[in-house]
Amino acid sequence: MGQDRRRRDPAGVLNDYPYGDPFWDLEPHAAPPRALTRTSLAGYVVVAHASCWYVGSGRIGRRSLLDDMIEGLDSVLPLLPDEECAHREGEHPELDGGTDSQAREGIQPQSPGGRAGPREDHEDGYGASLEARTCTTFLRRLAVEAATI
Repeated sequence: MGQDRRRRDPAGVLNDYPYGDPFWDLEPHAAPPRALTRTSLAGYVVVAHASCWYVGSGRIGRRSLLDDMIEGLDSVLPLLPDEECAHREGEHPELDGGTDSQAREGIQPQSPGGRAGPREDHEDGYGASLEARTCTTFLRRLAVEAATI
């Protein structure tokens, strides 16, 4: 699966306005990337968390997408230890926006250019640091939540 396809923005589906079969917009995000880096792992988990409600909604006729997402999340859980982290309250990213903006936040750090924006925002005093965005404790909470929906 090509990286361009993986970075495809699922915003239309997550706003509940799919263009055609939503399977094709969400399928590239169901499994983790083959070459996992800390930022690609973070991106995968955030996108899975953002899209899990739609995948589990019954609006997609292919059960395989839900199965692939659950299998993908289960495969990354061992990389996300269940432990405390050194971040203080409020240092992790706030994912209280819509699921489409959460998905964009997950897709963004998967490329060097995409990481530049959040890094500059943090340096200017806005948003979470890249370290907090990729914190395995934070990501574990999201992955567990996504897998149980």
